[in-house]
Amino acid sequence: MPVVSTPAGDIFYLGRGRGDTALICVHGAGGTHAHWGYQMRDLSDASLIYTIDLPGHGRSTPPGRTTVAEYGAALLDMIDVLGLERAALVGHSMGGAIALWAALQAPERVAGLGLVGTGGRLRVAPAILDGLSRDLLATIRLIAAARRPSHPRWSQQGSAGDYSPDRRLFLRTDRARTDASARRGILRRMRPDRVPR
Repeated sequence: MPVVSTPAGDIFYLGRGRGDTALICVHGAGGTHAHWGYQMRDLSDASLIYTIDLPGHGRSTPPGRTTVAEYGAALLDMIDVLGLERAALVGHSMGGAIALWAALQAPERVAGLGLVGTGGRLRVAPAILDGLSRDLLATIRLIAAARRPSHPRWSQQGSAGDYSPDRRLFLRTDRARTDASARRGILRRMRPDRVPR
């Protein structure tokens, strides 16, 4: 198992492909490197790609961190240990906030950013935060139920077989795939010699 020892602890990662600029994919809260399986498969023909488990997640050693800055410092430590001069960072949700933090703290180390479902401020419903402190398992079940197709957010509306607008958009977006030349074009724009200064 590929694990690097950093000042933040042992961090698990998978790496595939080759190229001048590495692409590091950072998952969100509660996620793992496995959330990036399609990207690992589809982009490794055009670039060196890493998917990681943040501290306290997946196969990386505990504890998890309490701030985006602590996770961001762990990410920069990993870039150092891997011997990368620069890397393009792609982050989903909290992973995007971590990538943004890293880019602000060490812009010379970040060749580009890909941000998915994220922002500078990540709002969490107060009921979820309260539930996590009062009844962790019940809150986890609630969050998991909200992601299942049987949940009202995804439920069928109108006549049988009509999906809600949210579900139709989700299905259409999830099935969208790009060809290899489009993926290479995206990565080409992220390479250091093409990044605007």
